[in-house]
Amino acid sequence: MAFVNNKGHGFNDVASAVSFQTELFTLDSDSTTDFTLEIGNRGMPRVTVFLRQTVGAVPAQGNVEFSTADTLNKVKTYFPAGAALPTPLAVPVTQTYLLPSKFVRIRLVRSPGQATTVQAVIMVAQ
Repeated sequence: MAFVNNKGHGFNDVASAVSFQTELFTLDSDSTTDFTLEIGNRGMPRVTVFLRQTVGAVPAQGNVEFSTADTLNKVKTYFPAGAALPTPLAVPVTQTYLLPSKFVRIRLVRSPGQATTVQAVIMVAQ
């Protein structure tokens, strides 16, 4: 957390820590699973995910995954945060999680035989 010292008497201003990333995915194969870039959230527990499908009539699936990886040994094991989020066409889907971890990513899977494009945003905060 970033602290800003104030020269006034008796208090400190605190700036909240926030990070986010956004990506646009074109899912063009049934046999592959696409992952967003993992975002290092440094233990910030409030994670908000935004998904919006821009191409494809049948909803894709977005699975949010968390890792409490050991970065010294470069080992990352991801765990699902819960049920998959369907992404209906042109309907924004947001979900908030309260779970401290070191890394967060989204696994995206399209419906079979359908070209799909999904906008994915991950936001983390304290």
